Amino acid sequence: MAKITGQPSSTEFLQYFEERYADEATIVVTPAFDSNGSRRHELFEARLLGHEEIICISAQPLLDCSRTLLEAGFKGSAMLRMVHVRSPHVIALSGRIEDAAQLDVMGAHFVRRKPPALMSGPTSGGARQDEPHSTLNSKTPRCPSDKAGRPRTRS
Repeated sequence: MAKITGQPSSTEFLQYFEERYADEATIVVTPAFDSNGSRRHELFEARLLGHEEIICISAQPLLDCSRTLLEAGFKGSAMLRMVHVRSPHVIALSGRIEDAAQLDVMGAHFVRRKPPALMSGPTSGGARQDEPHSTLNSKTPRCPSDKAGRPRTRS
């Protein structure tokens, strides 16, 4: 998760919430606004139901909150429910904390999150895991060129 302006620098306050030991927790999401009062599109502030402290500001609040709650000692088997502030009785999304913590959103789909160790650094084959795999042979030029490897030009 990239650092977002306004994101809480510490989530130590979560260690004192009784919800850490519960079998379910609910987060309430509200639209995020900047210091000028302008809507920060696609971003939401997420708080535990009944608490004022912001857990995270995110475009995928259920998933990012689940990672934060898991790190703070919440039960991984607990159900995490997400509701919007204007309709607190309608569950928008839900899932087990440990399952949601393993996912990210890519486009309109949920995808399995790569462990941080696989996201950077060389692998045994010398290629990085986060780089797209090329189907081109290393001897095949990517654009028409002469034998010296320079692009062809018309004269």
